[in-house]
Amino acid sequence: AKVDFYDAYNFFVLNTLRAQTLTTVDLNLFVGNNYVVSVHKGDMTEVNQVRERLIQNDNIWAEGHLYITYLLFDKVVDQYFPALHQIEDKLNRINIHTGMNTGQSVIKKVFSLREELLKLRRVTGSMKELLYRMINSEHLQSFHTNKHYFNNIYDHLIRLSEAIESNREMT
Repeated sequence: AKVDFYDAYNFFVLNTLRAQTLTTVDLNLFVGNNYVVSVHKGDMTEVNQVRERLIQNDNIWAEGHLYITYLLFDKVVDQYFPALHQIEDKLNRINIHTGMNTGQSVIKKVFSLREELLKLRRVTGSMKELLYRMINSEHLQSFHTNKHYFNNIYDHLIRLSEAIESNREMT
């Protein structure tokens, strides 16, 4: 995840996450004074969900382009939770089914889960750094009017990071 500052717009790269495979797909956003343009490969669930919400509720447009940017960021981060829950479920199944068994297959499963947690930590960490920069950057003064929305997403990322670390300690 990253942000680049330009005179007329800001360019964001968000890391969307596919929970089943833990692969990332970039969502590029150009955010200007009165517009948001997304660029991405193929169909993207997060963008489709925001688009549907905009179509169903005309009042959202009145909130402005930064609110729509918030909605996109929020949908991206919301997709991190199912990935974490899947990993936690796998970890719980190992704990339940293995008991005191320390066989090679259990060790392989644990290391595989650790690897998945590390992937998730990298994705959430880069998004957390991006949100921190957005909230505190002098270059993004226009975002400060909607700072509370972006703080909410940042709080979600902190909770995700803490849960990831807790699960890593269990492995």
